[in-house]
Amino acid sequence: MAQNNQRLNINAVRLDAGIQQLLKKRKHQLAIHAAKLHTVSPLATLDRGYAIVSDAGSKKLISDTGQVVRGQQLTTRVANGEITSEVIAVSAQETDKAD
Repeated sequence: MAQNNQRLNINAVRLDAGIQQLLKKRKHQLAIHAAKLHTVSPLATLDRGYAIVSDAGSKKLISDTGQVVRGQQLTTRVANGEITSEVIAVSAQETDKAD
């Protein structure tokens, strides 16, 4: 009986150690995946100095000068908040896009 209890205790310790090792490995994997996910996050992009511009009324994202007109209200999202502005001029830059 004492031998069975000793064997049971040894196996319990081994099981606990195995579970702890597996848990440590899974936490590490989770941290790696979370870091990868953060790099593609729009909020991480804002932290790097970029901004997201949208029409103040419709909330439609602005990605081209052709989407705005003089007098239009815009909302610019930056890392720590939003800026509301009014378009006073629009000037398009020519690109070599293949149509």
